[in-house]
Amino acid sequence: MGVKILGYVRLIESGEVYPFVEQEENGYLVAFENYMGWVDKRRCVEVEEPKESLFTPQNEFEKSVVNVCMEIAETLIKKNRDYGDSYRKLKEEYGDLALIIRQTDKLERLKTLQKQGNLVNESTTDTKKDGAGYYILDLAYERVNKEGGEI
Repeated sequence: MGVKILGYVRLIESGEVYPFVEQEENGYLVAFENYMGWVDKRRCVEVEEPKESLFTPQNEFEKSVVNVCMEIAETLIKKNRDYGDSYRKLKEEYGDLALIIRQTDKLERLKTLQKQGNLVNESTTDTKKDGAGYYILDLAYERVNKEGGEI
């Protein structure tokens, strides 16, 4: 009898995806080829079952793209929890204007940062990640809302 795959995790550092066969509070037991080992939850995120189009980054730039996306995803989830799902509430109140409102905020912040330099509380990097994050939140909202899932 084989090992049952419970799900998949993507490693933050490399972007590689591995199946996991056991999950505990602090990590996942990943299994691939002839190896099984624990991965700390802080070093990966759960993902959907890989599709054929899923790839492993092949150079430093591609690895950087994966890492930036993972950083944005982690920040989005943490902030969304901390702020009580505020984007969903804004989206339900203002519809498609919600994204425009948030992107306008970020554009104005970038203008200010270019004139004054990085501020104590936020850098241009933070602002760019937030801007990208709002597009991701909007896409996720539309996908979950279309599929009738829990938001």
